[in-house]
Amino acid sequence: MSRLLLVALVLFPVTVGSGLTWEQSDATPGSQKDGAAICSDAARLARLARIDESPDAELVRIQSDVWCTAKEPRPSLTWANKRNARFPSGAWNYPNGRTAKTSSGVWEYPNGRTARTSSGTWYYPDGRRAKFESGRWQQPDGRSVTESELLLWACQRLGEGNCRRPLADIRRLSGFDRDLAMVELAWSAR
Repeated sequence: MSRLLLVALVLFPVTVGSGLTWEQSDATPGSQKDGAAICSDAARLARLARIDESPDAELVRIQSDVWCTAKEPRPSLTWANKRNARFPSGAWNYPNGRTAKTSSGVWEYPNGRTARTSSGTWYYPDGRRAKFESGRWQQPDGRSVTESELLLWACQRLGEGNCRRPLADIRRLSGFDRDLAMVELAWSAR
């Protein structure tokens, strides 16, 4: 009987005297939820750096892949140059020291220009508006278009072979990441 009780305690730990099952919060630094948020944000940084054609784009992509692969607690992260990358507040910086994401949810390109406001308006790296809060898009030249018109315009400029993979990404993604992929496609077609 005592062996069975020991096995039960190992499989189902309890807080002594409380009768409650022990649960670890998944919001703690290093948890799966925190690791997924780090990976999502790091991948977004890599894409923003690529769109902006930043000299650090390759470094950001490689470091993003490392952070997404590593399974270790990390409330804050640093770049190879020892500058802070991620802060406990959830804010991010690029290797050049510029803000990448504020704690209020504003995203920026490595050049310092706003990529996305906290209200959902998107911009291209040159500061022109890409997507309005209403959902209406603009080409990099400022022409107002629907989403399908933007996709068609970009694919006609890039050619079918160069458009197949970005379109597959856009179909697969949703929300923030879908919009970011749309901005990347349109910007690459300019």
